[in-house]
Amino acid sequence: METYSIGLRAEAIILGVISGLLVIGVSHVARRYWTHRTIKSMERRLKYAEARKARLDDLTKSDRSIVLFAFRSLFLLTGVASFTVVASLTVSIFEDGFWAARISAARISTALYWAIFTVIALYFAWLFKQLHEYPGSVRSIDKTIAELKRKLTGSGPPDGGD
Repeated sequence: METYSIGLRAEAIILGVISGLLVIGVSHVARRYWTHRTIKSMERRLKYAEARKARLDDLTKSDRSIVLFAFRSLFLLTGVASFTVVASLTVSIFEDGFWAARISAARISTALYWAIFTVIALYFAWLFKQLHEYPGSVRSIDKTIAELKRKLTGSGPPDGGD
């Protein structure tokens, strides 16, 4: 059995103390980070729960809200699905080489068809969202119209005159 000198024991003690202080510092920083992260997470969950409650309250008020929500969801889903088809067709076109002789007009026209379908589906989803937010969306459009008229004529107060 070897005997260690006192110098090695001192080095081990110093290394242990430094390691202990380092672990304490890292755990303190991690605890502060985790506490801050947990607060932000709770704020985000609270905001999500309030939005979910508001949506459910709105959906229970009328059948119109349910129908608009259903159509908006349907068109969003259709838009996302058709975007996926466009993306896969585009990847297949570029995978074969864009200027290659193997690319048919049918592939390109199919990609364009699905792209147009995506735009139309997302437009209807946006339109149903505006119908759902009816009084607010009309006020926003009226404000835009008044501002554009003011800019065209060059007169009137900058706030639209209301």
